Amino acid sequence: MKKIVFLFLLSIFHAGLAQNTCEPIIDDGLIAYYPFCGNPDDASGHGFNGTVVGAALTTDRFNNANSAYAFDGFGSYINIPQLTASAGQSFTVCAWLLNHKDIAGMNGIYHGAASGEWVVYNNGFGVHLADGNWYSCDVGVYDTLWTHVAATYEKGSSIQLFVNGEPASQTDIPGYDLFEAGGYNSSVGAYNNGVTNFWLGKIDDIYVFDRMLSSSEIDSVYHQGGWTGINGQLAFNGLTVYPNPSGGRFSVITGNTGKWNVRLYNSAGAMVYSLTLSEEESIADISGLQAGLYYLLAQREGQRYVQKIVIYK
Repeated sequence: MKKIVFLFLLSIFHAGLAQNTCEPIIDDGLIAYYPFCGNPDDASGHGFNGTVVGAALTTDRFNNANSAYAFDGFGSYINIPQLTASAGQSFTVCAWLLNHKDIAGMNGIYHGAASGEWVVYNNGFGVHLADGNWYSCDVGVYDTLWTHVAATYEKGSSIQLFVNGEPASQTDIPGYDLFEAGGYNSSVGAYNNGVTNFWLGKIDDIYVFDRMLSSSEIDSVYHQGGWTGINGQLAFNGLTVYPNPSGGRFSVITGNTGKWNVRLYNSAGAMVYSLTLSEEESIADISGLQAGLYYLLAQREGQRYVQKIVIYK
């Protein structure tokens, strides 16, 4: 897969427009919040801080540096405390996931059976109940775009999964407690403090609540920081552009081989930049570019794709 990084250097950047998700936007019932703003600390004020084992700080969905963690898929993870109780009546967990492994079942967030076992994985959400059975809400393996997941649990009723703010799957469950057993501890990016099922990709902005969030609350968490559903990455016909809008940094990813001719046009139809994509990473600096709406035109071998992008100051 080729990755082309565009650095649009604007003459003026308004720092006040930078997307910031370092503070929780919902406090009611909040157990822990991990925004990964330079560290694995819990921003809820409850002190449920994480401990990094091999994971590395990286860019988040807005391309902010040191604002998410990257996991290598074979040995990196973050230890976290036990957060929910096996006899609890309800909880909600939310997170942003960027998955690069096409094998189902990789653990994004694993909550150990030491206080009630459940897991958010790269194709759904599951709970292990005291009857010995796992109950799950499964969807397809998440693709290589940032994906927001929110999972809810209501004892004796159901579990439900929301993907990018929308209901995606629901499963009825019996009224048993969550399964409990010693020696199974919680972690981000792996099963049971790094035993197996390692995550390959990025994870960010993890919320855990001791209650079920409403659909409107889940929607507000999904849009935290000004996310609009189109401003993070835009995939079209094999190309991905993110973040969008941006204050100056764009990434374009294509899984296709061969050369792509890329041109950037302003809203008046004038071409302001052109580039030929190759197998290697390229960097382009464009000075004096004004804020506004632009059109990215990509062409190769008779194929022609156009995508809107937005640059702000």
